[in-house]
Amino acid sequence: MHSEVTSTLLKLALPVLVIAFVLAVSKRRHLSWKSDLGLTRPARSAIALWIAAWISWLIVSELLFAFLGAEPPQPWSADFSRLVVVLRIIAIGLLGPFSEELLMRGIIFSRIRKTRLGSAGAIIICAAVWASMHYRYAPLAILLIFLDGIMLGLARYHSRSVLLPVFMHATGNLFSIYQSLSA
Repeated sequence: MHSEVTSTLLKLALPVLVIAFVLAVSKRRHLSWKSDLGLTRPARSAIALWIAAWISWLIVSELLFAFLGAEPPQPWSADFSRLVVVLRIIAIGLLGPFSEELLMRGIIFSRIRKTRLGSAGAIIICAAVWASMHYRYAPLAILLIFLDGIMLGLARYHSRSVLLPVFMHATGNLFSIYQSLSA
């Protein structure tokens, strides 16, 4: 039980450190939280469009995953205490998506977009780097994570907000957690 608590606390600490790092770098480099990081409210029309697209994509990717015989999310241990489950939900379902999106589709997207690669290059590179961060998963899962990253990048680009991809990412992770808890 002690190792589960330690592992869970690490899952909480890493996103907090990433968030602190991104905010410190943005302050040091005089980046705008609104225009560079995308910490701005997206338009309601963008929210509706991208949430509908995201839900559709989740359904299609789940069907594709099942059709190709991919392994479903691993069940969480029945031995996890309620505290460990709640902390893991916070870490994986909320803080993880916020930190990953702030880093990938916030600061990195913003920096790449200003190069010759432009927005298209930023979307693709961020999706590829983000997918590679999930190297522990099966190749099919990494491919789907890359495609998720393309969707998240498009939402970031069109909405001019990182908050929409954060919400989309969090809903995907929370759905996966639900599957793991229901298995």
